[in-house]
Amino acid sequence: MMKIIKFVQPSCAPCRMVDGFLSHLGLAVDETLDIAVDESAFNLSQHFGVKSTPTLILLKDNGEEVDRVSGLNQEAIKELFAKRK
Repeated sequence: MMKIIKFVQPSCAPCRMVDGFLSHLGLAVDETLDIAVDESAFNLSQHFGVKSTPTLILLKDNGEEVDRVSGLNQEAIKELFAKRK
């Protein structure tokens, strides 16, 4: 099964809005990585080329990226979660 990781920063208002949107839909990411606080999350954000937060990335079991959504594009987020199944 594929998983979705989310890159965030504490001061990111859109990050909190994405959390509210996901909660409203009853959806949850598999892992949240705070790139401002956690060095390993920061390194992963560099690995995946994350340029802004929030960024949600759909990964295969082997860690290969399938798709991503940056920002608060609600339709794109729904599509990303639909691909996870």
